[in-house]
Amino acid sequence: MELSFLYLFRSQSPFLTLQPPQKPVLLFCRRNHDKEKLKNLLANLKTEKDCRTLYYYLSKRMENENELKDLFDRHYHLIGKSHNKVRNLKVAIAGLGGSGSTAATAIVKMGFTNIILSDFDIVEPANVANQSYNYDQIGKKKTEALKENLLKINPFIKITIFEGISEKNVDEFVKNADIVIDAMDSYRAKVILSRALKRHKKWCIHISSYGWRASLTCIPPTKSYEELFSLPSLGRPLSEVSDEEFAEHRKKIVKIIGKNMYPKSIFKEPAKLKHPLFNLYPSGMLSGILAAFETYKFAIGKKNKMIVIPRFLKIDLMFNKYQLSNFKSKIKNKK
Repeated sequence: MELSFLYLFRSQSPFLTLQPPQKPVLLFCRRNHDKEKLKNLLANLKTEKDCRTLYYYLSKRMENENELKDLFDRHYHLIGKSHNKVRNLKVAIAGLGGSGSTAATAIVKMGFTNIILSDFDIVEPANVANQSYNYDQIGKKKTEALKENLLKINPFIKITIFEGISEKNVDEFVKNADIVIDAMDSYRAKVILSRALKRHKKWCIHISSYGWRASLTCIPPTKSYEELFSLPSLGRPLSEVSDEEFAEHRKKIVKIIGKNMYPKSIFKEPAKLKHPLFNLYPSGMLSGILAAFETYKFAIGKKNKMIVIPRFLKIDLMFNKYQLSNFKSKIKNKK
């Protein structure tokens, strides 16, 4: 395969006054670039200057690849050729709070290089203690602040930014990804995303953290978050569902997944639970790391090893409980 690419390079490029192009060309081939892409590049060569430009591009790419190899040297020893599958997967993360920002950080550290980030919020003082942001980033958009942090880990990654999830941008957000991590707080945004995932037949990893607990489940294209939690929007136009209905539903869910954790008084204040629930940093970090590893399983073709609904993982750090069980929503909505 590599020799055929090199032959293609020589046969279609008359400007061979370059220094030996073998190394950058072979590297270009080895890193999962297809024949058509190389043909298109070569088709644009009109002058010796163009050829030198291409050679320079490939050479710089080789330098970057060598640096990347050093960054992930220990990964290669552990996962071998699977690392290329990890690199090529496009991962979208909706919601960049404690769980989402940690998932993004873990994913980049695992070697994923094509990341799509979505959040509409800015970094607030309270976020510094619970999320992957620094004190000097207070006031910045979360998307920009996290992008800045991720590029410090690996400057060669590609990051695409969306300003939150809405009915206007959700299709573009979803169709450009291979898998989506949902770490959002807003039920309305979750429903918009859930419906788009089903339309575009994409997998979703749902994560959340509350108190000192973390939870995760993976949702295949044939199912949806709405169905899993019996949301009041199920089977209805979203415009007909009020914020109060979602708030009441959140209280019911918290009573199930956060049982014996929160003071009973929290359930007596209407609409209080439309806001994000309070939690400690380790639980958000844990749910993000769990999502990163489920993403890795997906990337290497181990879907049979993923935690897929109805299976639902809950980890309680305070009481040392690990529960992997079949989740059945006990919530009934008023018609």
